[in-house]
Amino acid sequence: MKVKNGTVERNIYVETRGRSLRFRVEVSPLPKDDITVDFDQYEAGLQWARRRRVELLEQKAQSKKHAAPAVAMAAPVVAGWSPAEIRVSEVFESFRVRELPHLSGAAADSSRLKGLEEWFGQLTLGELTYDLLQKWMVDRASGVLGPGRISYPHGYSKNLRVQIRKAIAAGKEFLSDGKTLAVMPDPIIVPPLAQTIRHEMTLLRRALHAYFSAHGLNEKHGTWLECQQVMQIDLPEKPDPRHTRVDEDGLQALVKELNDSALAAFTQFAVMTTLRRSEVCSLRWEELCLSLLLNRRAVIYEAVGGKPVKSHKRVRDVIARIMSSDLDDEMRRALMRQLEKFGLRPLWKSTTNQWNLVVAASEMNGGLRRLMQGTPWSSGGWKDVLSRVPAAVMGQQRVDGMSQKVVELCLTEDLISPESGDEYELPEAA
Repeated sequence: MKVKNGTVERNIYVETRGRSLRFRVEVSPLPKDDITVDFDQYEAGLQWARRRRVELLEQKAQSKKHAAPAVAMAAPVVAGWSPAEIRVSEVFESFRVRELPHLSGAAADSSRLKGLEEWFGQLTLGELTYDLLQKWMVDRASGVLGPGRISYPHGYSKNLRVQIRKAIAAGKEFLSDGKTLAVMPDPIIVPPLAQTIRHEMTLLRRALHAYFSAHGLNEKHGTWLECQQVMQIDLPEKPDPRHTRVDEDGLQALVKELNDSALAAFTQFAVMTTLRRSEVCSLRWEELCLSLLLNRRAVIYEAVGGKPVKSHKRVRDVIARIMSSDLDDEMRRALMRQLEKFGLRPLWKSTTNQWNLVVAASEMNGGLRRLMQGTPWSSGGWKDVLSRVPAAVMGQQRVDGMSQKVVELCLTEDLISPESGDEYELPEAA
């Protein structure tokens, strides 16, 4: 399917970005909104754009009438009504319309959401029992519900497979080297990894939280939700970190063959960050800044046997340690004090029952300037970029013994424990 860049319909525009598409909705004078989807999800992207156009046009009409902001629609309150009656498909549709367009990883989450809807969409929340969820995780891990990855034997490149398929469709034989008959090999199907299942279950929980928040159900039924098996069941254990390293000589040889500086930079960035093409195309500055910040390494001291032991740890790993429920309060405070030397402070929010990350906003903060050495933000500017992260707010908090202006970010499991990530060295704390 060929897609032409430009106007699709009134207020809706599309552009191709590698193997992905970006739909943009513009209703002046409101801010633009966009979503990035895989190339084969054109119809889904267009449907989102149409829904978003209606929302923005309604918002524009309301602003002209000086109407009050729309209040989140509450669930119907009738005698005997229970949140157990909510259909999971309604939860997914609400998440798809309200939350998905604003996520940086919208394409990946959209794909996961499609699978979750196929498996759970016909059920109600009350039907998400322990036995059902446990069986789903076992079946998912075994590959019964679909593969995690499909590959082909060595030597069968994507281009070769396409040529073989075309020859078969035309009723012809394809000779790979002009002499040898090439046949279509059987694919190698790999079951989903534990991390894939963790991502899918985490997305299901995020969708439930978002639905209850958007429909004003937290006050009366928030505790009910947290007690459900879908929120309590243990997820598969995290797999061991990957230790595969890129062969520098091979990468440089590839870059040399490309003979295109822009494509070479794109390829090097994708290989070194392990991002997919659609993820690189949809990457934003705020995501890059936050990723660099969390992946920097700092010298951290932890008490072992009553003596301080020095280690080099990524910022995200230190934060994950602080958030851990099995850490004693004294050690947690000690780690937090060390992070505050770098202008960072993990903050527990009892009102939302979650951890946030406070980042000092001042460009004169010495700790953050050391932390960001060798990045585009070594001289400052991280405040303006990080303030564009979804759900980020500006505020005033105490960091390293002083009240400072800060950017406050929400800490999610996917953010603190991503499937993969690059690492960067940084100087020791003073």
